[in-house]
Amino acid sequence: MIRRSITLMSLLVLAGMPAFAADFTHQEYFEHYDGTKTCLGCHQDEAESFFHSQHYQWLGDAPDIVDANGKKLGKRNTINDFCTNPMSNWIGVVKNSQGHVLSTGCSKCHAGLGLIPSETMSQEQLENIDCLICHASGYRRDLYSNPDGSLEWKPILWMNQEGLDSVAKRISMPTRANCLRCHSGSGGGPNFKRGDLEYA
Repeated sequence: MIRRSITLMSLLVLAGMPAFAADFTHQEYFEHYDGTKTCLGCHQDEAESFFHSQHYQWLGDAPDIVDANGKKLGKRNTINDFCTNPMSNWIGVVKNSQGHVLSTGCSKCHAGLGLIPSETMSQEQLENIDCLICHASGYRRDLYSNPDGSLEWKPILWMNQEGLDSVAKRISMPTRANCLRCHSGSGGGPNFKRGDLEYA
């Protein structure tokens, strides 16, 4: 009986660990969050690995595609069902006749800050990785126009350093909710595209 109780208690503690892990913060590692540069200070190897991933490149090996001949394929360079090809509206603002924003481009669901992924890794490309979109539950971003007319994704709190610091210091491993930001509702709504996950 005692052994069963110990086993049960151990299982309950292990089951509760992800909840505790989400409370761990990075407050001792940096004072102010200055975008991806802050993360690169400790996570350069992870960023380089992520740069080469399908999540960032939107390309991967396609051994079952006829005549691919070893070329990497994916949503970035092929016809992508409902959305056709992301390069036609990577980042931009499409409005209807009443001025309501209909789309901000396919990069809305890319784990980057607006640059098109390049095949060649560079500091600019590494700093384009949006770490918080996957690792910070309280994080939200929106499309902003820079003075030169270029567009980029910025944290909604980008002008509130204290609030942004608070979000960035409470990062965790990606949660289901973080993944569903992009993996449900792509193409404009739930199940619009093959492979979408349910919100529930």
